[in-house]
Amino acid sequence: MTKPLQAIPDRCTEARRQRAKKLAIEASRFTISAMIELHPTATGIVLTVRVLPRSNRNAIEGERQGALTIRLTAPPIDDRANDALRQLLAGCLNVSVSAVRIVSGKKSRTKRIEIAGVTRTEVLALLNKG
Repeated sequence: MTKPLQAIPDRCTEARRQRAKKLAIEASRFTISAMIELHPTATGIVLTVRVLPRSNRNAIEGERQGALTIRLTAPPIDDRANDALRQLLAGCLNVSVSAVRIVSGKKSRTKRIEIAGVTRTEVLALLNKG
């Protein structure tokens, strides 16, 4: 005998609930964006970035331990990940790639990035936008 339709759980609705919960958790990461260390300079801003190369997508993930976490599909070989990082940040902040400069950590996952022509407010808006 088959079960009546009401007794079968709605898997689509449950999947939607789980997806909404996951999105809410991801969105909550951006509420602590003020904890990222942003240092104003004469030309722009300096921030700390934690890069995760060879990821499945290029994305800005949020804040972790005072640094902006960024996923990149590029491997950390021949400065490909560094170039991808500069292009991603330049595209998100509407500045040229030459305005994004790696100050320190060229061979490390934790880097200090200087972005010319950008204010603290613009960087925080980028983080809150996700």
